[in-house]
Amino acid sequence: MQSDICPALYRDEKGNFYCTYADREVDPGIMPCLSNYWECPIYIKAQREGIISKEEEKEVVVEEEQIPTEEQIAPEVEEITEVEEVTKPKVEIEEEVLDKLREIQEEIIYLNKSWEEYENSAKDLLERWMELRDEAYQILHGIESSIESHSRELEELEIRKRLNLISDELYQDIKNETQETVDRYIAFKNEIKKFIDNIERLILPHYKRVKASEAKPDIAKLRLSLMKLEQIYKEGKIDEATYSRIKEEIQNEITKLERLLEEVT
Repeated sequence: MQSDICPALYRDEKGNFYCTYADREVDPGIMPCLSNYWECPIYIKAQREGIISKEEEKEVVVEEEQIPTEEQIAPEVEEITEVEEVTKPKVEIEEEVLDKLREIQEEIIYLNKSWEEYENSAKDLLERWMELRDEAYQILHGIESSIESHSRELEELEIRKRLNLISDELYQDIKNETQETVDRYIAFKNEIKKFIDNIERLILPHYKRVKASEAKPDIAKLRLSLMKLEQIYKEGKIDEATYSRIKEEIQNEITKLERLLEEVT
Protein backbone atom coordinates (compact mmCIF):
# COMPACT_ATOMS: atom_id res chain seq x y z
CA MET A 1 0.00 0.00 0.00
CA GLN A 2 1.36 3.39 -1.01
CA SER A 3 2.33 5.71 1.84
CA ASP A 4 0.52 9.06 2.15
CA ILE A 5 3.72 10.82 3.27
CA CYS A 6 6.11 12.06 0.59
CA PRO A 7 9.48 10.24 0.74
CA ALA A 8 11.25 13.57 0.24
CA LEU A 9 9.86 15.08 3.47
CA TYR A 10 12.10 15.11 6.56
CA ARG A 11 12.62 17.15 9.75
CA ASP A 12 15.84 18.69 10.94
CA GLU A 13 17.07 18.88 14.53
CA LYS A 14 15.06 22.06 15.15
CA GLY A 15 11.84 20.37 14.01
CA ASN A 16 11.57 22.26 10.70
CA PHE A 17 10.28 20.42 7.63
CA TYR A 18 12.44 20.19 4.48
CA CYS A 19 11.93 18.77 0.96
CA THR A 20 14.93 16.97 -0.55
CA TYR A 21 13.56 17.45 -4.07
CA ALA A 22 13.18 21.23 -3.71
CA ASP A 23 16.16 21.56 -1.32
CA ARG A 24 14.31 24.05 0.85
CA GLU A 25 12.02 24.38 3.87
CA VAL A 26 8.32 23.59 3.21
CA ASP A 27 5.02 23.73 5.08
CA PRO A 28 3.28 20.31 4.92
CA GLY A 29 0.04 21.95 6.03
CA ILE A 30 -0.09 23.87 2.73
CA MET A 31 1.79 21.53 0.38
CA PRO A 32 0.40 18.00 -0.30
CA CYS A 33 3.37 16.37 1.52
CA LEU A 34 1.08 14.37 3.81
CA SER A 35 -1.77 13.66 1.38
CA ASN A 36 -1.67 12.95 -2.37
CA TYR A 37 1.98 14.01 -2.58
CA TRP A 38 2.18 12.48 -6.07
CA GLU A 39 0.09 15.45 -7.28
CA CYS A 40 2.73 17.91 -6.02
CA PRO A 41 4.44 19.81 -8.92
CA ILE A 42 7.82 19.41 -7.18
CA TYR A 43 7.36 15.65 -6.94
CA ILE A 44 6.13 15.42 -10.56
CA LYS A 45 9.11 17.41 -11.81
CA ALA A 46 11.57 15.23 -9.88
CA GLN A 47 9.87 12.11 -11.19
CA ARG A 48 9.91 13.40 -14.76
CA GLU A 49 13.61 14.14 -14.64
CA GLY A 50 14.42 10.52 -13.76
CA ILE A 51 12.17 8.78 -16.30
CA ILE A 52 14.60 8.35 -19.31
CA SER A 53 17.23 5.68 -18.73
CA LYS A 54 20.81 5.87 -20.00
CA GLU A 55 20.15 3.14 -22.59
CA GLU A 56 17.20 5.10 -24.01
CA GLU A 57 19.32 8.25 -24.16
CA LYS A 58 21.99 6.37 -26.14
CA GLU A 59 19.38 5.17 -28.62
CA VAL A 60 18.17 8.72 -29.14
CA VAL A 61 21.73 9.92 -29.76
CA VAL A 62 22.36 7.15 -32.29
CA GLU A 63 19.18 7.97 -34.17
CA GLU A 64 20.10 11.64 -34.31
CA GLU A 65 23.56 10.80 -35.69
CA GLN A 66 22.15 8.77 -38.60
CA ILE A 67 22.17 11.17 -41.56
CA PRO A 68 19.73 10.17 -44.35
CA THR A 69 20.94 10.01 -47.96
CA GLU A 70 19.61 12.23 -50.74
CA GLU A 71 17.51 9.34 -52.08
CA GLN A 72 15.88 9.00 -48.68
CA ILE A 73 15.27 12.74 -48.36
CA ALA A 74 13.57 13.28 -51.70
CA PRO A 75 10.52 11.02 -51.24
CA GLU A 76 10.08 12.22 -47.67
CA VAL A 77 9.97 15.86 -48.76
CA GLU A 78 7.48 15.03 -51.44
CA GLU A 79 5.31 13.04 -49.04
CA ILE A 80 5.32 15.79 -46.40
CA THR A 81 4.37 18.35 -49.02
CA GLU A 82 1.41 16.26 -50.08
CA VAL A 83 0.26 15.83 -46.46
CA GLU A 84 0.57 19.56 -45.86
CA GLU A 85 -1.57 20.30 -48.89
CA VAL A 86 -4.24 17.86 -47.75
CA THR A 87 -4.29 18.55 -43.99
CA LYS A 88 -3.61 22.29 -44.01
CA PRO A 89 -6.58 23.86 -42.16
CA LYS A 90 -8.57 26.61 -43.79
CA VAL A 91 -8.94 30.04 -42.21
CA GLU A 92 -12.60 29.35 -41.44
CA ILE A 93 -11.76 26.14 -39.58
CA GLU A 94 -9.01 27.88 -37.60
CA GLU A 95 -11.37 30.66 -36.54
CA GLU A 96 -14.05 28.14 -35.60
CA VAL A 97 -11.61 26.22 -33.37
CA LEU A 98 -10.43 29.44 -31.72
CA ASP A 99 -14.03 30.49 -31.09
CA LYS A 100 -14.79 27.14 -29.45
CA LEU A 101 -11.67 27.40 -27.28
CA ARG A 102 -12.65 30.92 -26.19
CA GLU A 103 -16.17 29.72 -25.40
CA ILE A 104 -14.92 26.84 -23.25
CA GLN A 105 -12.48 29.16 -21.45
CA GLU A 106 -15.24 31.67 -20.70
CA GLU A 107 -17.54 28.91 -19.45
CA ILE A 108 -14.81 27.60 -17.13
CA ILE A 109 -14.19 31.10 -15.75
CA TYR A 110 -17.93 31.54 -15.21
CA LEU A 111 -18.17 28.10 -13.59
CA ASN A 112 -15.27 28.87 -11.23
CA LYS A 113 -16.91 32.13 -10.23
CA SER A 114 -20.27 30.41 -9.76
CA TRP A 115 -18.69 27.66 -7.65
CA GLU A 116 -16.94 30.23 -5.46
CA GLU A 117 -20.22 32.11 -4.97
CA TYR A 118 -22.05 28.85 -4.22
CA GLU A 119 -19.39 27.73 -1.75
CA ASN A 120 -19.50 31.06 0.11
CA SER A 121 -23.31 31.02 0.18
CA ALA A 122 -23.37 27.41 1.37
CA LYS A 123 -20.88 28.11 4.16
CA ASP A 124 -22.89 31.13 5.30
CA LEU A 125 -26.12 29.11 5.21
CA LEU A 126 -24.57 26.25 7.17
CA GLU A 127 -23.34 28.62 9.88
CA ARG A 128 -26.77 30.25 10.19
CA TRP A 129 -28.44 26.84 10.28
CA MET A 130 -26.17 25.59 13.06
CA GLU A 131 -27.07 28.64 15.17
CA LEU A 132 -30.79 28.35 14.42
CA ARG A 133 -30.79 24.59 15.05
CA ASP A 134 -29.28 25.12 18.52
CA GLU A 135 -31.95 27.75 19.23
CA ALA A 136 -34.71 25.41 17.99
CA TYR A 137 -33.48 22.59 20.22
CA GLN A 138 -33.51 24.94 23.22
CA ILE A 139 -37.11 25.88 22.41
CA LEU A 140 -38.02 22.19 22.08
CA HIS A 141 -36.52 21.53 25.49
CA GLY A 142 -38.61 24.36 26.98
CA ILE A 143 -41.78 23.07 25.28
CA GLU A 144 -41.22 19.54 26.59
CA SER A 145 -40.74 20.93 30.10
CA SER A 146 -44.00 22.86 29.79
CA ILE A 147 -45.84 19.76 28.54
CA GLU A 148 -44.57 17.75 31.51
CA SER A 149 -45.58 20.51 33.92
CA HIS A 150 -49.13 20.76 32.52
CA SER A 151 -49.43 16.96 32.46
CA ARG A 152 -48.63 16.90 36.19
CA GLU A 153 -51.28 19.59 36.74
CA LEU A 154 -53.83 17.38 35.00
CA GLU A 155 -52.88 14.45 37.24
CA GLU A 156 -53.24 16.58 40.38
CA LEU A 157 -56.57 17.87 39.07
CA GLU A 158 -57.84 14.30 38.71
CA ILE A 159 -56.83 13.53 42.30
CA ARG A 160 -58.60 16.65 43.60
CA LYS A 161 -61.71 15.61 41.69
CA ARG A 162 -61.67 12.11 43.20
CA LEU A 163 -61.29 13.60 46.70
CA ASN A 164 -64.16 16.00 46.04
CA LEU A 165 -61.86 18.97 46.64
CA ILE A 166 -63.11 20.71 43.51
CA SER A 167 -66.50 21.11 41.88
CA ASP A 168 -67.38 19.28 38.67
CA GLU A 169 -67.82 22.51 36.78
CA LEU A 170 -64.50 24.01 37.86
CA TYR A 171 -62.78 20.67 37.29
CA GLN A 172 -64.04 20.52 33.71
CA ASP A 173 -63.09 24.13 32.96
CA ILE A 174 -59.53 23.72 34.27
CA LYS A 175 -59.12 20.38 32.56
CA ASN A 176 -60.29 21.68 29.17
CA GLU A 177 -58.09 24.76 29.36
CA THR A 178 -55.02 22.80 30.46
CA GLN A 179 -55.54 20.09 27.84
CA GLU A 180 -55.86 22.72 25.10
CA THR A 181 -52.55 24.21 26.21
CA VAL A 182 -50.87 20.79 26.19
CA ASP A 183 -52.27 20.00 22.72
CA ARG A 184 -51.06 23.37 21.43
CA TYR A 185 -47.56 22.74 22.81
CA ILE A 186 -47.45 19.25 21.29
CA ALA A 187 -48.51 20.55 17.87
CA PHE A 188 -45.87 23.30 18.05
CA LYS A 189 -43.20 20.77 19.10
CA ASN A 190 -44.08 18.42 16.22
CA GLU A 191 -43.97 21.29 13.74
CA ILE A 192 -40.49 22.35 14.88
CA LYS A 193 -39.20 18.76 14.74
CA LYS A 194 -40.65 18.36 11.24
CA PHE A 195 -38.83 21.49 10.06
CA ILE A 196 -35.55 20.35 11.63
CA ASP A 197 -35.75 16.91 9.99
CA ASN A 198 -36.58 18.36 6.56
CA ILE A 199 -33.84 21.00 6.73
CA GLU A 200 -31.27 18.42 7.84
CA ARG A 201 -32.20 16.23 4.88
CA LEU A 202 -32.09 19.10 2.38
CA ILE A 203 -28.87 20.65 3.65
CA LEU A 204 -26.90 17.40 3.91
CA PRO A 205 -25.64 17.38 0.24
CA HIS A 206 -24.44 20.98 0.60
CA TYR A 207 -22.76 20.14 3.89
CA LYS A 208 -20.91 17.25 2.24
CA ARG A 209 -19.76 19.37 -0.73
CA VAL A 210 -18.45 22.16 1.48
CA LYS A 211 -16.76 19.79 3.90
CA ALA A 212 -15.22 17.80 1.02
CA SER A 213 -13.60 20.97 -0.33
CA GLU A 214 -12.07 21.53 3.12
CA ALA A 215 -11.26 17.88 3.79
CA LYS A 216 -7.92 17.59 1.96
CA PRO A 217 -6.18 20.56 3.64
CA ASP A 218 -7.75 19.54 6.97
CA ILE A 219 -6.42 15.99 6.57
CA ALA A 220 -2.95 17.37 5.82
CA LYS A 221 -3.07 19.57 8.94
CA LEU A 222 -4.20 16.63 11.07
CA ARG A 223 -1.38 14.43 9.74
CA LEU A 224 1.04 17.22 10.59
CA SER A 225 -0.45 17.33 14.09
CA LEU A 226 0.16 13.58 14.39
CA MET A 227 3.82 14.08 13.49
CA LYS A 228 4.18 16.86 16.05
CA LEU A 229 2.41 14.72 18.67
CA GLU A 230 4.80 11.87 17.96
CA GLN A 231 7.75 14.22 18.33
CA ILE A 232 6.73 15.67 21.71
CA TYR A 233 5.92 12.18 22.97
CA LYS A 234 9.40 10.95 22.01
CA GLU A 235 10.86 13.99 23.78
CA GLY A 236 9.01 12.95 26.95
CA LYS A 237 6.89 16.10 27.15
CA ILE A 238 3.60 14.14 27.53
CA ASP A 239 2.76 10.81 29.15
CA GLU A 240 1.66 7.72 27.22
CA ALA A 241 -2.00 7.94 28.26
CA THR A 242 -2.34 11.52 26.99
CA TYR A 243 -0.44 10.63 23.83
CA SER A 244 -2.71 7.64 23.08
CA ARG A 245 -5.91 9.59 23.75
CA ILE A 246 -4.99 12.54 21.52
CA LYS A 247 -3.64 10.26 18.81
CA GLU A 248 -6.90 8.31 18.69
CA GLU A 249 -8.94 11.53 18.47
CA ILE A 250 -6.85 12.80 15.53
CA GLN A 251 -6.96 9.46 13.71
CA ASN A 252 -10.74 9.26 14.13
CA GLU A 253 -11.12 12.75 12.66
CA ILE A 254 -8.89 11.83 9.71
CA THR A 255 -10.96 8.67 9.10
CA LYS A 256 -14.19 10.68 9.19
CA LEU A 257 -12.88 13.19 6.64
CA GLU A 258 -11.55 10.43 4.37
CA ARG A 259 -14.97 8.74 4.40
CA LEU A 260 -16.60 12.05 3.56
CA LEU A 261 -14.27 12.42 0.56
CA GLU A 262 -15.13 8.92 -0.61
CA GLU A 263 -18.88 9.66 -0.39
CA VAL A 264 -18.59 12.85 -2.44
CA THR A 265 -16.08 11.63 -5.02
